[in-house]
This record gives sequence, C-alpha cells and structure tokens, in this order.
Amino acid sequence: KLIPLLEEHKIPYYGPFSSMDDATLKSYTSAAQKAKDLPDLPQVVLLSPGCASFEMFKNEFDRGNQFKNLVGLLLEA
Repeated sequence: KLIPLLEEHKIPYYGPFSSMDDATLKSYTSAAQKAKDLPDLPQVVLLSPGCASFEMFKNEFDRGNQFKNLVGLLLEA
C-alpha cells in the first residue's frame, strides 16, 4: 500500500529488499555517504536513533549497535 503512494507523490525510496537487514544497511549506508559528501565546512550531522524504526531492527540492542557502527564509520571518513 505504501509504495504506490510514494510513487504517486514522487517520493524517492529504496527497495524492495529481500530482507530487513538489506533495507537497514542501505538506509545507513546512504546516510553515511550523504554526510561524507557534505562540504568541508564547520557542520553538525545529527543522527538520532530515537526516530520511528518501523521494525527495521531485531530489538533495541540491535538498533543501538547498528547506530554505533554507523557513527564509527562516519568518524573514520
């Protein structure tokens, strides 16, 4: 039901995916790449694990671990 609405309103989305892990990886990878591509100016990138996840994670621990991994990737870039 959601995909036709996204297409109707020309809202970009990634998918469908074979698993929720694939969807989560794509979302995090996309966010990390966009942050990395920002110009080298004084900037703040706010990453909030408090937003609705729509069952993208196994549990709250998985969500926290994936968030920590993403932050680590951004710090390495």
